[in-house]
This record gives sequence, C-alpha cells and structure tokens, in this order.
Amino acid sequence: MISIQPLDYDDCKLAANAHITYLNSSLKGQTGIQILEYHYKSMITQKGAAGYVAKMNGQFAGYICGVWEPTLFRRQLLFHAPALMFYVAKYILENPHIVIQVFRRLIEVHELIFRRKKPNRSSFTAVNHSYELRPIVVLPEFRGTGIAEALVERLIQDAKERGFNQIFLLTEHDNLPAIRFYTRFGFLLEKEVQLHIGTPYATTGKLFRYYIHQ
Repeated sequence: MISIQPLDYDDCKLAANAHITYLNSSLKGQTGIQILEYHYKSMITQKGAAGYVAKMNGQFAGYICGVWEPTLFRRQLLFHAPALMFYVAKYILENPHIVIQVFRRLIEVHELIFRRKKPNRSSFTAVNHSYELRPIVVLPEFRGTGIAEALVERLIQDAKERGFNQIFLLTEHDNLPAIRFYTRFGFLLEKEVQLHIGTPYATTGKLFRYYIHQ
C-alpha cells in the first residue's frame, strides 16, 4: 500500500542519503548527507518549498520536492546556520579541492537571500509565479510500482492548491528514463537550456512544463 505524506524530520536523513546516492550531486559522503539533511529540514515549514515522502507498507520508498519561492526557502536555512556552517567547514577540510566552488555557492546564496537576486540555476528565465519540481527520487526496489506517478500527482495537487497553473522542471539532456517518464505523464518539452546541476560547469539540459487543469 502506497501512502504519500509531507516530509518530516525523521525522513530528512533518508531523503539526503537518497539524494547523494541517486542524483547527480556535488556533495558526497557522510558529511554531504548531513549538509543535505538540513536542506530538507528547511522544507518542513513549507515556506517557499515543500517536500512529500512516499512509503510502501510503512517503508521509505522515495520523495519529491517543489520550490516556488527560492529566496524564502533559502531564508529557512538560516535557522540551521550554526550546524550548516560546521558541516560545510568539515566538508571543505575533507575535500579541499572544492574550496573555490563552495565560496562561489556561498556568494550566490548570500546575494539570493539579502539582495533578492534570482538564482543562476540555468540560462533560461522562469516566469513569475512559477513552481518547480526538484527533485524526485524513487528507490530502485520500489520503481515500477506507481510511486513516481503518485508523488508527481501529489506535487501537482500541491501546486494547484497554492494557485499555480503550471509546473516546470529541468533535467539533463541524456537522462532518457526521466524524459520518457515526464513525457508520458504529460509534461511538454519547451526548450533546451544550460544547467548547473551537481557541477560548477554548464551542461545541456531540457526544460519541461506541465499545465494544470483548474
């Protein structure tokens, strides 16, 4: 039996571990998981972002997140600033080669929070009042069970309840399973864009959009 429920504190470490294991993430290892755990904890208040967890027979099976106000969401991270700074410093000591990348990211977050600068997530400009799906992860042993569809349907419902009439997402151009899934679900390919997902370097990606029927 599949159940979909809002992300809670007990799920955040599981989501962080799944993120590092199955997504193209620049963070690695146990310290990376601890950093991402606070990232997901910042979604629990549902201020600017929200997360939903899928469970099958009570077992964590996957999750999905939606972001509609990146600035507000990142401000929630400030509540975890002391712990985050500790783990970021620890991560830099463990991975000294990423110092420049980390400082660039910190500058970007500072400008986003305090100067209301739009995030440089890709080269495209999102429309105002937009809702982004990012990310979705289903553990391998639960794929093909309808969990991915249930998670996307819940996020569409969330977006609709918040007054949005569309959802967009970004994916790598060569992520064929994801592209097939989104296309089958009803997402429309809008255009190719330049992405910075899990790497400081730009890669080619695709922008998909789903129009919600009110």
